Amino acid sequence: MNNDVMPADEHPPFEEAQAELEEIVRTLERGETSLDRTLELWERGERLYAICAARLDAAHGRVEELTREIEAERNAGGKSLASDDDEESKNVPSDQDG
Repeated sequence: MNNDVMPADEHPPFEEAQAELEEIVRTLERGETSLDRTLELWERGERLYAICAARLDAAHGRVEELTREIEAERNAGGKSLASDDDEESKNVPSDQDG
């Protein structure tokens, strides 16, 4: 592992945290570090995992929120996702029309 490990109190972007976590896992799996270094890496990995998990949970929550908003807007207009699909299928000519 390189020595460019971010300070523990920083909150890196998700992709950086994930990449660093993956590098820590590879390093630990090789089993070539001292006990003290292994513990340092493990602790950093736990922090990075928490950062990644929190960001993924937040993104998932945001997607669910957006989905509810879109569905509410469609329902407010008298349409649901199912009725949109039904209307679209009525307007598509079949191969037999012709």
